[in-house]
Amino acid sequence: GFEFLDEFEKQDKCNSHTKVFILTSSNQEEDKKRALSYNCVGGYFDKPLNEGHIHEIISLLKSF
Repeated sequence: GFEFLDEFEKQDKCNSHTKVFILTSSNQEEDKKRALSYNCVGGYFDKPLNEGHIHEIISLLKSF
């Protein structure tokens, strides 16, 4: 989770070529805001993963 994102950012791995998509069971708005504050986070999705999420991820990837 956030520990991974903190470490990933510390190692300067967050760049325009690398995107992390969050799949979570958390419905807390503050978690979503925190996750989206990382430069490498390309999207935030609620579980369960579904076909709509996959289509949205593909669309987001095309926009980066």
